[in-house]
Amino acid sequence: MAAAAAMGNPSLALQPMLPASYSKDLPRGANLGLEEASRHMLRSRFRCSQCDTDFCRCNASPYHWGWSCDGWQRHEQAMCSEEACPSGSCRWCAKPCETKIRLAESSPATACCGDDEGMDLKRFPPLLSCVEKERRACGKRLAACGHFCGGIRGESACLPCLNRGCRTKASSSSILPGTVPVSSGTSCSSSKGPRGDLPDGEEWCPICWTEPLNAAPAIRLGCGHVLHCHCLEAMIRKGHTASRRLAFKNIRCPLCQDIMSHAALLPLMDDQLQMYHKVKRRALQRWVVEQRTPQPRGNDAVHEDKIAILAMQKMSFFECSQCNEPYYGGEVECGGVQEQEEEDLDEDVQAALAMELTCRGCASKGQLQCPEHGTDFLGWKCRYCCEREAHYFCFGTTHFCHVCHDLWQTGVEQRRKLQAGKPCLGKDKCIFGGQHPPSSRNGRDEYALGCTICAQDTECGLLVNKSKQRGRRFALRSCSLM
Repeated sequence: MAAAAAMGNPSLALQPMLPASYSKDLPRGANLGLEEASRHMLRSRFRCSQCDTDFCRCNASPYHWGWSCDGWQRHEQAMCSEEACPSGSCRWCAKPCETKIRLAESSPATACCGDDEGMDLKRFPPLLSCVEKERRACGKRLAACGHFCGGIRGESACLPCLNRGCRTKASSSSILPGTVPVSSGTSCSSSKGPRGDLPDGEEWCPICWTEPLNAAPAIRLGCGHVLHCHCLEAMIRKGHTASRRLAFKNIRCPLCQDIMSHAALLPLMDDQLQMYHKVKRRALQRWVVEQRTPQPRGNDAVHEDKIAILAMQKMSFFECSQCNEPYYGGEVECGGVQEQEEEDLDEDVQAALAMELTCRGCASKGQLQCPEHGTDFLGWKCRYCCEREAHYFCFGTTHFCHVCHDLWQTGVEQRRKLQAGKPCLGKDKCIFGGQHPPSSRNGRDEYALGCTICAQDTECGLLVNKSKQRGRRFALRSCSLM
């Protein structure tokens, strides 16, 4: 045979062969059609007469059925080349690499390190197989060190190398064959990100805490922190608990709490970013109307943005279960205990609580609506008594007078008594004169009394309880302005 003569070893009897086992379907990812693969095998596949090992003319063993010699080299380099896996182990999980055996047997490979016995898509965040990681990974090599890029496929600039040794080496200006430079101004040896040192690739991902950063494709956020891309995607998809205030934790960097910024995440974050900007605008408006300090300075956009963020930290906003718009629901400090208690509730109870979250406009339908000011400045009856108007709005659901608000904070026993509702004390103390309108039951109903702005106008005809005749005013405190 020509191949035997070329190898110059007369002790080997090399014979081209096409066994029946190779006439089946091509393996996944093959770059040749069935007819081309058969011709390539007839020309290039040989077997040693002494050890019975089959190999290709390019010295690849076992023979790469379905791939041309060049195609197989590219495929092997992308999956587990000798540079990436010097010990013959998988690039991602460090287990013994079985890619060659699987491809030679024409079995449908599901992971280059073996099967998917460790894969669990139901957990949070999901564990990915090595093949799925390879599908998402960049696959290019960095110019300075030749290591694989640890980022994701399709990025305009590669992630800097997180390898411990490379982070201390001087960068090389030469570009190796098949390599690419990293992002402008950043080399493989650059250990500085927008906010200081880049992490070591052996550090654990701060979301999953089950794999190091170099065990799956990672991305660097706008804030400079590096995390697994699939962990970030799972965190965004998880969303927020519907019964809780809009804190947007699922679109914030888990390390610095900045809103995440990366092109690969924007499609998943689009709806939540729109909600975030709505809440930000409304929080700033309320801050200015209530004249809290500090106030924005002229056209200083940076200072105004800082005040808007401060307002979001102080105020609780919720998503209305009826119209899905955000609305102000009290102060953050007031709802801390309530949120802590709701964390222990099961999903069905939390879903029921979420249905109680209703904005002013939806809650007042069928009751009152000021023709001049709408529903933005309605005053409300205390939910648990009929002696006073509400001065506080908490949890996005409940209006309190100052007495009931203080009782609510004294303990669980007082809360149970309040939830049962205080009895009406008669016409002398009841704001309705003892004659409650429908849907104004103590302990059960939220009830709108009238417009807080028009309450100071003698022309106002919306005050159903005629409280203006008794010298009352709906002077809601700053923390409960609705």
